[in-house]
Amino acid sequence: MIQEGMSVALLTLLTATGDEKKNRFSTLSDCRKTCRGGVPFYCFNIPPTSSKRHSYPMVTYNSSKGACEVIPALYNNPQKNIFRRNEDCIKK
Repeated sequence: MIQEGMSVALLTLLTATGDEKKNRFSTLSDCRKTCRGGVPFYCFNIPPTSSKRHSYPMVTYNSSKGACEVIPALYNNPQKNIFRRNEDCIKK
């Protein structure tokens, strides 16, 4: 099952036939465990968008880039991949 908001890199790794040696996996979960096992699953969540006018600068983990980046958000919520500081994003 393909999930909305899945990164292009992860979609590339997914196929119907699982084979870790060929970098092909039958599920997104298997792909993440093998290729990015140290990254918590919530870091792959796409954070809700907020207007810059009514939000604060927060940080999110961009799974396509493999790095943290600044976004506008209303509040800190690590379970939704929204962090107050870059250090918090990196630490998780």
